[in-house]
Amino acid sequence: SATDTSRTETPAQASDSTNASAALELQSTGGGRLGWSLSAVRSVVDFKAGRKTEDDRLTAGLSYRPDVDWQFRLRGGVEANDFRQATKERYDSWGAGLEWTPSPRTRVAFDGDRRSFGHSHTIELQHR
Repeated sequence: SATDTSRTETPAQASDSTNASAALELQSTGGGRLGWSLSAVRSVVDFKAGRKTEDDRLTAGLSYRPDVDWQFRLRGGVEANDFRQATKERYDSWGAGLEWTPSPRTRVAFDGDRRSFGHSHTIELQHR
């Protein structure tokens, strides 16, 4: 995907950067108790008033579903970016999550990760 809003007719919509990213994700299929995933992501942001930054991530994950209502996830990987300085630095990353689906209409999920910039988390509550 790529985004460039610098030529937008409305100045309020204009941006000072061009963003491009590519992702490849593979994951196991089926309803088994154990699952796996692999993810590779490359992002480039070219700031008009600054320097271009790059972020490359490779992550592997395992999941375990003890029953139909619960799923536990673990992730680990590496990340290389030049956010802090002009040359890329390498960082280890890791994370974990859990998902509870008490009914086909309700889902609760929590994921936490340790990335190059610090801790991040996602909380999802869904009811249809």
